[in-house]
Amino acid sequence: MNFKKIFGSALCAATLISSAFIATTAEDNIWDSLGGSGGRVNVNTGQLINKAINAVETAPKHGKIDHNKLVKGQCATVTFEKMPRNFAEFEKFQAQYCTEPQGAVAAFIVAMNIYLHDKDEGKRCFDAVAYKSYVIDMSLIKDKIGRDGSDGYSQPFLPRAFFRGATPRNGYAPEKPYKVDVSVNNGRPYQRLSSAQAPVIYLNVKTKGTDSGMRGVEVVKPKGKDYFYVLNVAGLISQVKFPDDDAPEYVDEGQYDREPAEMQDEAAPEEAQTEQ
Repeated sequence: MNFKKIFGSALCAATLISSAFIATTAEDNIWDSLGGSGGRVNVNTGQLINKAINAVETAPKHGKIDHNKLVKGQCATVTFEKMPRNFAEFEKFQAQYCTEPQGAVAAFIVAMNIYLHDKDEGKRCFDAVAYKSYVIDMSLIKDKIGRDGSDGYSQPFLPRAFFRGATPRNGYAPEKPYKVDVSVNNGRPYQRLSSAQAPVIYLNVKTKGTDSGMRGVEVVKPKGKDYFYVLNVAGLISQVKFPDDDAPEYVDEGQYDREPAEMQDEAAPEEAQTEQ
């Protein structure tokens, strides 16, 4: 538990509430000096206190997203050094990260990147990360990232738009190591999905590719399953801003082989990282 951040939030709240009480005293003194008549100064202390409480409730809470109920302000970051290149590597990524809600979001973005280089392998990844009853619109994915972009409509850079550091100005070149920033949707309490016997978690993914700075996605961890799966990814396969005309061309890393021999002797995956 990060006591420093908790203390900071509590101190902020105490300062705001203290200000509210000072405002109340000032209001009463002004009222008394006017003999209880004349235009009273309207200091809405109740509203000020409510704002202070709401600020604490919705303040960013880094590191973990609750699996069972909405906790406003919660956010988490998935960090990884190497981009998976095929289904074999994707399975390792899923085992490493998808035990948490934000991991399923990152896994879908990774699957999009794999599909960009190998449609068959990418399709296997989509099938693995999607909840069983959710049908991913593959025709839309093919239109958006299955082409080279020369048609003026497709956006092969779309998967990169959800990594930290990627902007239209730099051609959506992500920072390294890769980071996917995810937060809860403060306005959408979790809703139980009867077929999964589990709550649906409504999340937002940060991006510089939209004016709002985020895109929505839904995930669920079915009862008895080890992983979270995406349930609605419409926000992740919708158009983002095109790169600036003078943006540098992005050069992708690595080869996207289906059966890389080096995978057989690799050490265990790096420990999953979540920013605190």
